[in-house]
Amino acid sequence: MPPTPETHLMKPGEVRDLLRIGRTTLHEWRTRGELQAIQHRPKGPWYYPASQPRIQAALDAVRGTR
Repeated sequence: MPPTPETHLMKPGEVRDLLRIGRTTLHEWRTRGELQAIQHRPKGPWYYPASQPRIQAALDAVRGTR
């Protein structure tokens, strides 16, 4: 079964490429709470749920569904 937007987690590089933003911008958005992120272990990488409105809108645009 393919992951759903509710369960699918994206790596930082995937989010940056999708949104066409840099590392600093992604970090700032996470710090300010504009994007939510999950860290599975201390000092580990951050993962971004694809269900967030900003990410979902970009995915929809790429897929041509909106």
